Amino acid sequence: MTSYKEIEGWFVDLIETFRREYEKLSDSEKSQLLNSFDYTFPCQIEVFWMNDPIEYQVIVVTHDEDRSDMEIIIHGPFKAHEFLEKIEKIMEESRWQKVAYTRHPHKEVVKYSDLFISILSNLFRIIKNSIFSKVSKGYIGGVALGAREWCWYVSGNVIELDPYELVKNSIDEMKYRVKNKTSQGEETIQLSRISENRLKGYGTYFYPMVWIGKIPEPTFKEKVTGEYNLSSSKVFDTKFNTFKLIVNSDGFIGIVTEDRTEAIRILNLIFGVALVLGHTCFAVRESEIAEIEVDPQSLEICSISMPYLSLKTLFIDHLRPKITYFGMKEISESDIREIIKIAEKINKNPYLSELLIFLLEGSTHYVNAEYSQSFIMNWVIIERYIDKLWREFLDEKQMSNRRKDKLTNPALWNIDSILEVLNLSGKLDDEGYELLRDLKNKRNNFVHRGRLIDKESAKELLNFSYVIVKNELFDFLNLENKQEVRE
Repeated sequence: MTSYKEIEGWFVDLIETFRREYEKLSDSEKSQLLNSFDYTFPCQIEVFWMNDPIEYQVIVVTHDEDRSDMEIIIHGPFKAHEFLEKIEKIMEESRWQKVAYTRHPHKEVVKYSDLFISILSNLFRIIKNSIFSKVSKGYIGGVALGAREWCWYVSGNVIELDPYELVKNSIDEMKYRVKNKTSQGEETIQLSRISENRLKGYGTYFYPMVWIGKIPEPTFKEKVTGEYNLSSSKVFDTKFNTFKLIVNSDGFIGIVTEDRTEAIRILNLIFGVALVLGHTCFAVRESEIAEIEVDPQSLEICSISMPYLSLKTLFIDHLRPKITYFGMKEISESDIREIIKIAEKINKNPYLSELLIFLLEGSTHYVNAEYSQSFIMNWVIIERYIDKLWREFLDEKQMSNRRKDKLTNPALWNIDSILEVLNLSGKLDDEGYELLRDLKNKRNNFVHRGRLIDKESAKELLNFSYVIVKNELFDFLNLENKQEVRE
């Protein structure tokens, strides 16, 4: 069996050979050094080693100035059943508890131990797939861990590789890139300019899961293994008022704007319309918003940076293979276009926009068993609706502004009085009147006496609010259609 000394010696040879050959390079050649093969000073190596029933290694290369150069730490060999348990304890050590970066604007701290989770997830996927796929021994890929840190995977044992050949290949590659510096330089400048010119924005996924169009039929192998390769792509882009809006096949909607608050409002307005039109949909919270970059020519989303705080994170590409098809719903492209078109029209109507967003929030709270919060959100809809009915009733009476001001003064006319008049005048039927009086009393008991709202009361109010908002929406759309016909 391979000893620690052999592995340590292998890495010492690798690092020393690399540095010796690297120093022979010109400055322009050195500038071509990639993070994936950087063993410059200071450099530390950490090996996570599994050897039973199959052998795999994860090699972590760091450049921590607070640690000794050429520090080599080897964990294992571990049996597969103890691998995660051992690593979990290692992740508690100080070097793994260091902050990798802080995500703005919430100042969410991301530690190296957090980043290492996806590294291990990839390893497990590789191992799982290797049972029915041929995996060659040796280096099988790598991925960035941080700004300069790199992880690479080895099937088998690293000492089976030739360190001198690895160094030679890396040095030759740097030299080759310099020889082709004209074309390479032009390409680098072009890519840099493209990156600088990328449009910035925000976005998130429909939740629960949706697929725009027909869900791709899984292959026989995917059905057996449960690993589904749902590769997302842009379905279409459009304009939402003055904003560019992009829709991907996995239900991700991106909006090009630097105004985070406005992006959240527009997304929730779209989801609110979807809810009223019969699609189960949850509100997006600020912690669930992704920062995006968009190619200005193709209007394709180039990058998605999402907080690791919610279920929506599961839809990010490198985690998606863990998601099964179960529960995913299809929405046709025509339906999603219609939803966005309606939301764009409603965006011009502050009253209806607010109703839709309150309904969406109330529905989301209800599904999460937050019945008191759901009740309060939906009660806001009721108050806005009653106020609208009352003002319409007063407008019909053609009274003076002075009298109207008196009748709309909440200190003189409270909601009880208004409900009585609206019922007696026929503006509110008896069933609606009795329900609203009962729900108003429950609202008062919650606000003034701290009595929690039960599920049934929250459901009653949610259903009533849903009918109100749906009717208001369709009335608005009918009026809009008539105006369009006249124009």
